[in-house]
Amino acid sequence: MLTTTINLQEAINKYCQDFSIELSIDYSDNILSNTDWKVLIEIKGFLEKLLYTTKALKSPELCIDLMLPNFEYLLKVFETAKELNSTNHIIGPMVNSGWKKLHKYYQLSDKSHAYVTALVLNPRRKWQWLEKKWSDQPEWLKDTKRKVQRLWELEYRSTESTLDTSSSPKTTNQFYIDLYDSDEDTFLHNEYMLYCSTPPIPIYNALKWWQEETQQKSFPYLSRMAIDYLCIPAMSADTERLFSSCKITLIDRQNRLGNDVLEAIECLKLWLKIADQEAVILEDLITSLQEDTQSNTQRDRGHRSGSDSEVVAPWEVG
Repeated sequence: MLTTTINLQEAINKYCQDFSIELSIDYSDNILSNTDWKVLIEIKGFLEKLLYTTKALKSPELCIDLMLPNFEYLLKVFETAKELNSTNHIIGPMVNSGWKKLHKYYQLSDKSHAYVTALVLNPRRKWQWLEKKWSDQPEWLKDTKRKVQRLWELEYRSTESTLDTSSSPKTTNQFYIDLYDSDEDTFLHNEYMLYCSTPPIPIYNALKWWQEETQQKSFPYLSRMAIDYLCIPAMSADTERLFSSCKITLIDRQNRLGNDVLEAIECLKLWLKIADQEAVILEDLITSLQEDTQSNTQRDRGHRSGSDSEVVAPWEVG
């Protein structure tokens, strides 16, 4: 709306002036001044920066591991705006109110361990990201690490060793038996610590990375934890679309459908949609390959016809 209004600035001003002249009434107090228009342009520029995060988080492939980075970005935008508008009696109070509300919700995110857990289990960030961003809040970092560690130990950590003992030498020497038992204790339940001790990995899709066979074998229990949290979407847009789709499915003549049947129908609708999208991509690929093949064939024919035309029969010489 702001964009449309600003684009129509001249038309709006002219309309207000003509209306005032036509009725012979002074509407100068109700007409936007040049200063008012400048304020609107500044507000529009500020809101556009906030819109970036909304657009970025709409992708169905993104999950709640981006929520804390989202808060950090928004707080940085507000803090920059606070400095720039410290003397602006119109925009300044707006920005201050927005910063207070945003900071309040950022602190409330501590009530759920899901945000930090998902972020840490993204191999692109791990704890290194929080250690950098929360360098001035060591108590936050300490408390958060304790919560995630406790979650891992209580709900996901295995009670059995994941160490491959097939390579351990068979011996009756009590010294070696005690030594290898100590090694096994070191590796026992250590998937989380091993993962955190390694540097971040530059990947794009954390969920797919954890679903790879390599990670499934190296971190059989931690990968289960990661998949549980990295499946939580960053926004509720997909969930809302699902509710809308269910409403279309559950019409008056089908109001006796059970939950199981409704769930199966929605799954089939989604899978068929994905299949249709893949079919379109495949069809475009085949069409492109056919066009390339035809183009190459015509080019080859052109070369052959050109070379044939250069051949001169012996009786035509002279």
